[in-house]
Amino acid sequence: LSVMFYDLVGYTKLTKHLTPTETFELLNHIYPIFDKIVLEEFGGTIDKKMGDGALVLFGLDGNEDHPDSAIRAAIRLQQALREHGAAIVKKAYKSQDNLPELSLRVGISSGEVMLGILGERGGHTDYTTIGSSTNEAQRLQSGAKPGRIVVNKRAYLKTKEWLQAKPIVITGKPGEAPYQAYE
Repeated sequence: LSVMFYDLVGYTKLTKHLTPTETFELLNHIYPIFDKIVLEEFGGTIDKKMGDGALVLFGLDGNEDHPDSAIRAAIRLQQALREHGAAIVKKAYKSQDNLPELSLRVGISSGEVMLGILGERGGHTDYTTIGSSTNEAQRLQSGAKPGRIVVNKRAYLKTKEWLQAKPIVITGKPGEAPYQAYE
């Protein structure tokens, strides 16, 4: 599977000036656009949304080209935010002065994961994915610059015939060696 984490950059700064209701409305303008891209255009599955970000899976439908779908979806998400972001921020903001900009930071890792239900029946359960690819996608997203997409080596090798990317080094958790990724 290919695992994507994305995060809105500028969201925290923007929401400092919004009420919780306005923040909710802001996300409800962004997520339908993003959801349509992920679900309908590229066959992804949204595992969960976490405030201003999401965990998305590609390949659950048997699509062998899941790295391609994930990367193309990330590119479309970036385009959509550039096209619609300013208008969405204007709707949310009462003042039209010094409007913060939103950008998207994306990490994609292709590899093996475990899907299943975590938790006990009768208690809180969560259908989710775990594994090194899930962890790596989150680290790649955290290491990406605003407005950029960072992918692991496996995703890059599956898409290098069309993907224009340069090698970069991502720092892992303390005690872990840095590793190569592609931006």
